[in-house]
Amino acid sequence: MPRVLINICIAFGLLAACAEFPDLDDVISAESRAADFPTLIPIDPLLASAQSDSERADAIANSLIARTANLRNRARAMRGPVIEPRIRSKMVRAMRRNSQ
Repeated sequence: MPRVLINICIAFGLLAACAEFPDLDDVISAESRAADFPTLIPIDPLLASAQSDSERADAIANSLIARTANLRNRARAMRGPVIEPRIRSKMVRAMRRNSQ
């Protein structure tokens, strides 16, 4: 089995070696070649912006966690009986009395 895998890898390597690569030198336009280098900007404002975005993301995450907990508590409260046991037993007695 390993020998077959090695032969397959060699075959793919040979096929890849036969491929023609495009001439990338002609892809860059004359305008791009003549253009100035990009202006470098200080990294501190970028880091500050990223930090504020991180704090905002944390605030959003905490808000979602609180909302999730609230919804779970509401769902848990709804899992109880719809009709209170005392009223339900009264209804059952009335149904039995009227069905006889």
